[in-house]
Amino acid sequence: MQIDKSGTIEQHSTWIAANAVVGCPKGCEYCFLRPSNLTQVKPEELRTPEESITELLESNLYHPDIPVAIGTRTDMFSTPDNLAYLKEYLTRWNALSIPNTLVMITKCKIPDELIEMMGRFQLSGSSFAVFLSYSGLTHKIERGINHPKLKENFPRLKEGGIPVIHYWRPFTPQNSTLDVMVPVLETASASASSSMIAGLKMTEAMVKQFGFWPELQKLDIDPADYESVYTQEAIDHIAELKEANPDYPIYYASSCSIANALKKPEANGVWGTEVCTKSQCPLQQRGICDGFHRERAIDNQEIVEALKSLGINFEFSVVNEEGVNKLIIKGEVDDNLVFNISQRLKMIVIADKIDVSNYGWGSQVYKQTLVVNSNVNEQ
Repeated sequence: MQIDKSGTIEQHSTWIAANAVVGCPKGCEYCFLRPSNLTQVKPEELRTPEESITELLESNLYHPDIPVAIGTRTDMFSTPDNLAYLKEYLTRWNALSIPNTLVMITKCKIPDELIEMMGRFQLSGSSFAVFLSYSGLTHKIERGINHPKLKENFPRLKEGGIPVIHYWRPFTPQNSTLDVMVPVLETASASASSSMIAGLKMTEAMVKQFGFWPELQKLDIDPADYESVYTQEAIDHIAELKEANPDYPIYYASSCSIANALKKPEANGVWGTEVCTKSQCPLQQRGICDGFHRERAIDNQEIVEALKSLGINFEFSVVNEEGVNKLIIKGEVDDNLVFNISQRLKMIVIADKIDVSNYGWGSQVYKQTLVVNSNVNEQ
């Protein structure tokens, strides 16, 4: 996967990504950046914070209701330079009163200064959500990660009043046993608003690097056909853990976790789908989503304007199936634009044909997951 340095704003399945810094000094074996030689390297700044925010606000992808994730091709907390960049970015973000929720994803220690800064900016109107990517893997697969410091982020963020979400991903043979999964959930559930479960992302190039899961290299599949892959053991144990922890939210879509953390309706086309119904979601949050979507009127002019802003001129129709509104576009649309339209209009979007972008993955609403048996237990 190549990085287009002519533009650093991308649409992902849950958020708009602002990737003005690329490259990570860590060496996780499963990372999607490895085929691009962007792991175990010094992060490179492609845009200043001011330039990055300007590019975001001027992008045709931008909409004030869509979350924005900063640094999905790096870890913004991984180096002193990244931390300095993030401080300036947050300061400018807050000064401009940008309404979007700003998402940060990390496996690194978050300094007290950044937690204090986010807390202060929240009081003046900014919105944040921090995903802590913690799955119980060891240094054999997650090289360079300080796992004790990562775990300490959970209570520190909660004490600082920052919405914290547990990113439980990926599931490999090495972390799919109850001996690993139970302590992970205990750590997260004590402080996080929810756990967001995701499988192992994969492309054809990435599968070649999965030496920790040799069964995948033997499968005759096209990775582009799947949203992610899980071990059967993980699927089985997740069901057990959900039953044992009925009051703790466990989701399968990042948009659901963000909505729950902020007590807002999920607005990325997940509500009412199988992904929604299989989530362990509090009744209060389901009520928020249910009330919003069932009472929402569909404005055809709003749809026309959304499509026009993205250069889409196909005919469309709106159908309601069992209370769920769906926009049907009669044409071929790139998946990143489908996600953007879905987030703008807060409804499921379906096109006659959806082209998969070079990002490679999409929401489980559109793609299936692959489940593979494995008996490898060594970490």
